[in-house]
Amino acid sequence: MVIGHSAGASIAIRLAAADGALAGVVLLAAAARPGEEVMRDQSERIAASLRGLTRLVAGTLVRRQERARRRLRASTEDALRIDGRRLPARWLREFMAYDPAGDLPAVRCPVLAITGAKDLQVEPGDVARIGELAGGPFEGEVPEDLTHVLRRHPGPPSLSTYRAQLREPVDPWLLGRVAAWTAAR
Repeated sequence: MVIGHSAGASIAIRLAAADGALAGVVLLAAAARPGEEVMRDQSERIAASLRGLTRLVAGTLVRRQERARRRLRASTEDALRIDGRRLPARWLREFMAYDPAGDLPAVRCPVLAITGAKDLQVEPGDVARIGELAGGPFEGEVPEDLTHVLRRHPGPPSLSTYRAQLREPVDPWLLGRVAAWTAAR
């Protein structure tokens, strides 16, 4: 059994595609599209979620993220400083280049995919795409109010609420669902 969240779900897909002996794979906030597309869409969803005065910088945010992706693609370094932050350039290039759609048909073990309807970082519709592509039995869910950090949030999706959400426990329904599913396998 392997369980992965977000970028870890990409790793879980690779492992499940390579290891036919796994009892199952749980994909939490997993993308079913190339990483670069995920990052581009993520920038747009985050920009669209901005409220108040921060909404004024939404276009700037999207453009800065696109410039950063161009610099990452063109780089060969393991790490790169962009906008004053040191980024793991090699890992980001690998993430941007990876398309899980190539590995999902080779995943023959049972798959459980869950992405919250309020996930700003992964398109919730990718759950259905994973189901279409996976080579084995599939169960997928898109719970209302569940965010990328696996907590429930009743308000509009927003990165600004992540810090407060992270002080709360992981959603009990999610933990129970994953525990029951894995125990059944």
